[in-house]
Amino acid sequence: MMKRSFSRWLVVSAIVGLAIPIAILLAQEVISPNGSPYQPLYLIMLIAWPSSIGMMATDGIPEWSSAFNMTLSICVLVNILLYSAVGSIIWWIKRGITRIRTGLPRR
Repeated sequence: MMKRSFSRWLVVSAIVGLAIPIAILLAQEVISPNGSPYQPLYLIMLIAWPSSIGMMATDGIPEWSSAFNMTLSICVLVNILLYSAVGSIIWWIKRGITRIRTGLPRR
């Protein structure tokens, strides 16, 4: 079993937090290029990219304008931070369980 350090786990969590919004935005462009809503994709977006709720602030703003890009950047950054936080919590839980199971002393 490969032992992963906390920093590596944190970086992987952050990369996943960045990759999910990119994948959802690309899928949205492929599935509905004319902007018509595709409901299952929006449900996935709310679960996998919870900070996308902030994109409601772009309603009425032309796509890819500076205000749109700033809001999108903030929503993606919040998602990266959220995934990093959840990843670090999972790492600490995993570490605690491993220490309990192996009987290793605390440091």
